[in-house]
Amino acid sequence: MNNISLNKVKLSTTISYILRHNPGEFELELDEEGFVSIDSLIMKIIKKQHKYANVLNKKIIEEIVEEDEDGRYEIRDNSIRAVYGHSIKGLNINRYLDSLPPKILYHGTTKENFEKIIESGFIKSMQRDNVCLSEIEDKAIRVALRRTNNPVILKIRALDLHNDLNQKFFKKSNIIWETSNIPVEYIVF
Repeated sequence: MNNISLNKVKLSTTISYILRHNPGEFELELDEEGFVSIDSLIMKIIKKQHKYANVLNKKIIEEIVEEDEDGRYEIRDNSIRAVYGHSIKGLNINRYLDSLPPKILYHGTTKENFEKIIESGFIKSMQRDNVCLSEIEDKAIRVALRRTNNPVILKIRALDLHNDLNQKFFKKSNIIWETSNIPVEYIVF
């Protein structure tokens, strides 16, 4: 990976952090749908003297969004937002109508969290608005590997959950879905 690609990855991580979790740290305020002006985002990252601010411009942000395989971001009218994974409460991100989920979705977690799931009877959203799920098992593994070297991958009977309990599922990107808390009865053991 060359330096430009590495810088884009690091910038993407920072942008994701800002848009999903802590815009206030960069003196930014998201609108009710989670959008912020791209120009303001660039200005505040540069003002904060972020390590990779020297390569940041609108073209780089557009490239980050276009190259993101997970569909984390959306650009609209010179503004950007994270599409899923927020810990910020009160945003109206679910502009997507609920959709019929595939038969199976995957959720990656740690061994400790898995024990809590079994104990509570639910996969809970934790600090986020909803539980994030993937259509692809490898993506769930990659997500869980951010928190542990020994991930636990849960196979969820999403379509059954939707049909049995009328639980809503929101398709957030080409492979990412969100839903509310998931009863353990819908985990394939």
